[in-house]
Amino acid sequence: MAPVTLFLLSSLLFLVVLVNAADLYKVLDLSRSASEKDIRAAYKRLSKKYHPDKNKEEGSEEKFVDIAYAYEVLSDPTKRQIYDRHGEDGLKAHEGGAQQHHNPFDMFQNFFGGGGGHAGQTRRGPTSLSEMEVNLSDMYTGASIDFMVKKRILCDHCRGSGAASSSDIHTCSGCNGAGVKIVRQQIFPGMFSQAQVACNECGGRGKVIKKVCPHCNGNKLLDHTQHYTLDIPAGMPEGHEVVFEGEADESPDWEAGDIVIRVRSKKEKGGWRRKESNLYWKQTIGVDEALLGFERNLTHLDGHAVQLKREGVTQPGYVETIKEEGMPIFEQSSYENKKTSPAFAKHVDKLWEQALDPSDRNQVRKGQKLDISQAEIQYRQSNEHFKIPHQDVGPYLRLYPLRSQDPTNDRHGIERKCNRHEDTYIGLFSYDERHKKDVHEQREGGEAQCKGN
Repeated sequence: MAPVTLFLLSSLLFLVVLVNAADLYKVLDLSRSASEKDIRAAYKRLSKKYHPDKNKEEGSEEKFVDIAYAYEVLSDPTKRQIYDRHGEDGLKAHEGGAQQHHNPFDMFQNFFGGGGGHAGQTRRGPTSLSEMEVNLSDMYTGASIDFMVKKRILCDHCRGSGAASSSDIHTCSGCNGAGVKIVRQQIFPGMFSQAQVACNECGGRGKVIKKVCPHCNGNKLLDHTQHYTLDIPAGMPEGHEVVFEGEADESPDWEAGDIVIRVRSKKEKGGWRRKESNLYWKQTIGVDEALLGFERNLTHLDGHAVQLKREGVTQPGYVETIKEEGMPIFEQSSYENKKTSPAFAKHVDKLWEQALDPSDRNQVRKGQKLDISQAEIQYRQSNEHFKIPHQDVGPYLRLYPLRSQDPTNDRHGIERKCNRHEDTYIGLFSYDERHKKDVHEQREGGEAQCKGN
């Protein structure tokens, strides 16, 4: 036990005298209509705040004792009823002129489940664990999400006693309030054994109820739907657990356990994906963009635009890193000034491979620039082998030097050489596969026709 605790124990009775003149409801910042749950919540909050092991301010020790005494009275249905009707004098008369005060440190440890120098004996109820899926954008920007929980709570009318009033609770005559009986059994003639068993008349409680509570029918508990708000800070990790202390199912036999919410992002097709603190985006691009480059604006999780720009050839599966566009660092206080992890954009360009011959594919994979003419694209669109949609192909222009040689056909008949013109020029050809002949030839500064084979 800490030295400050020893000092406090020696002065408890003196300090309690000072509390008597105070309004116990005001000590806990409560109104007189406060429920049992309100009283427990107020004690939990204030006892943590003013505990002398944590709060070193002057007067915190006296405040802690005041809070403990107020909770001791108001959490007991009988004492609270007497206090509400007759005040402090009524409590003194009820207890024979000398009030019995519990050690506030024992009360604190019992309430919070033990630990430290004052091991508590109060049972803790079960913890309720649930998983909640939220939008990834909520985990990026931060959000507050309302949700409802169905649980069991103590009856507000009888405060968990099950009786219509405190006068309907009587000491069990079968066990005289002990809750147990001594049962004697004969083993054989002249020899007996005895055992202590729970009283069958009161169920081991030592009390019997003459008239049950009309609100809960003596069940002590009621079904209740409680509203909660889940605060999601920006950058919250996947699977992070948010704890609502003492908010699980209530019972007169235990202290309520915790509600634990495990938060995960929804699994959606497409869009941004998260891996730890990094974000990933899969982008499909067309043939023209894969070969000549492109510029795109991606919409981020909070709505701002992220520029994605590539020049030249983009290989299939290429991954580009965009600095400081990933998830915010968890528990940063300022969203505007948050540090972020990288975002990764993966370009999926499988369409362009379908539109290329093997020789072209090898050329592109080696990082060499490949130009394709509009005529060749038209041919490949009409050929079932390629099956490339028109909207995925851009208006490429391939430039060909023409020389004075015998007319020959290059692959697919796209690149033509014509001997009608001695000088080198730039030409654009379209090709009619069915008739095996050139349809059109355009020359810088003029036009010329070239006969097919």
